[in-house]
Amino acid sequence: MIKTIVFDLGGVYLTNGMGKAVELISENYSVDKDKVRKALTEGPTKELRRGKISEAEFWNKNMKDWGIEEDPLFLSHVWASGYVPREELVEVIKELRRVNYKLYFLSNFFEEWIESFEGRHHFIENFDGGIFSCRVGCAKPEREIYERLLDKIGGSPNEILFVDDEGPNIEPAKKLGMQTILFKNTEQLINELNKLGVKF
Repeated sequence: MIKTIVFDLGGVYLTNGMGKAVELISENYSVDKDKVRKALTEGPTKELRRGKISEAEFWNKNMKDWGIEEDPLFLSHVWASGYVPREELVEVIKELRRVNYKLYFLSNFFEEWIESFEGRHHFIENFDGGIFSCRVGCAKPEREIYERLLDKIGGSPNEILFVDDEGPNIEPAKKLGMQTILFKNTEQLINELNKLGVKF
């Protein structure tokens, strides 16, 4: 029986704004899209998500590579602009809490985004707890962050359901015994929850 549900934030609780950010940066600064996408998903972003560098350092490294000059804070706003709460999903989460499911998040957010999104959307209050990669020095899909999650929640892994929109992030949870849903949209999630016997 599922007792705890763990949600990814960017791409599940929030829309996935990566594509929008790539488009905007590429068009506004004449940087190749693949180069921008790689910068936002590989290289320095791994250090950023593990709390090893600040977001300003992250943007300064990328701007040097791209040969552009801009205010790092502005680029931060551009990147974050496509990530907004899925209102229907937020209501599902509130209903799940109302019927006493324990709710956690597991996110590769970096410190500046935690402050920014919490300030605008107050999402943390909708969960019983969670883990941010930048505060533990490891990130999805590394096994360690899932082990930390299990330690934090306690209980049996098969009583935990993990929801993420990235296939590679799902696999470690499965290997550790958690049940999983690969998120596509809120309607699909509700259907999958019903199939797993999650009632709300």
